[in-house]
Amino acid sequence: MQKTNKESGPALVGIELKAKIDYYSLMERMNQYNVQYKELNKDDALFAYLV
Repeated sequence: MQKTNKESGPALVGIELKAKIDYYSLMERMNQYNVQYKELNKDDALFAYLV
């Protein structure tokens, strides 16, 4: 991965939740506000960068 478009390019953001049930409301709000995201644990190619 190259470090280009630092100001406007994609970013890796980790979010820690207090409870597992909070995940579903977070996803609903992200979809409501049209936040573009990819879940790393559901994408083997991206998840491999972390491991």
